[in-house]
Amino acid sequence: MRRTSIIPGIDYLEPLEAANYSACSGMCITAKTRVVIDTNMGQARTEQFLREFQPDVAFISHYHLDHSVWGALVLEHTSADLLVPADEQRHISSLDYFVQNTAAEFGLGSQWRGFAADILHFRDIEGYSTYDSPCTYSFSGIGIECLRTPGHSPAHSSFYFPDHKILFTGDMGLERFGPWYGWTDCSIEDLIESILYLRSLRAGIVLTSHGGIISRDISSAWDSSLAHILRREKGIREKLDSGKSKAEIVDEGVYFKNKAKAHESLRPMLTLWDSIMFDKHAAILLEKSLPALFPALGVLDACR
Repeated sequence: MRRTSIIPGIDYLEPLEAANYSACSGMCITAKTRVVIDTNMGQARTEQFLREFQPDVAFISHYHLDHSVWGALVLEHTSADLLVPADEQRHISSLDYFVQNTAAEFGLGSQWRGFAADILHFRDIEGYSTYDSPCTYSFSGIGIECLRTPGHSPAHSSFYFPDHKILFTGDMGLERFGPWYGWTDCSIEDLIESILYLRSLRAGIVLTSHGGIISRDISSAWDSSLAHILRREKGIREKLDSGKSKAEIVDEGVYFKNKAKAHESLRPMLTLWDSIMFDKHAAILLEKSLPALFPALGVLDACR
């Protein structure tokens, strides 16, 4: 784990091996009341950290596996109050519900269940609490605004520290691959609205789940995230206009461009996610386009 002090009392936590997206970066408040957010550095390292740090409060930003499976370790190894998004609590607390409402409807339930339980150690939990963003907290004089930023998931939350102008974005797509929206409950439109909202906050330091710390050219980073979405729409539109089928476009890649290089066991899931992302773009293109829906994107669209 790499631990970076952002300001006295607030640290950023990064896993050492995050390339496979089975872990995520998070943060902690080291004041009298100890708080952790999305602290999943892999099972062994997370367990060790929690045992040593002993948080009083733990937040999960949304239900996706890399951000939620560590909740079981919080309840097992600390006495912290585990707070999960109210609208996603069933995804986080029940493996059966999680599988049934993600991959099962596409015939990949057994494979996805095995990955969640055997590889990422998903365990059913109880005894947690919920939060319903937007809401605010104050811990030892440090204020946190839990911002509802849906799109990546229905109840995804980001966390803003207004007194310090620090923003923990969660999974908003500020890494080099851009935003991901590969489950059916994701929404491109909601995600764009959330990104535009977070961009307007003018935070001085942005902490991301998978893209590190951003302290310079923050507006450009948000613009780059939006540009990824626009490039996907443009690419899909051009390929459809050239006569390519959905299957051909998905095979070439919407988000995952090198599926052939992935482990054979992962390819069905990568193909599923690309297929869902294609469907979301195709549904928008049936009506208008993203720049038509969001005039604020017009300048980015012209500069692609």
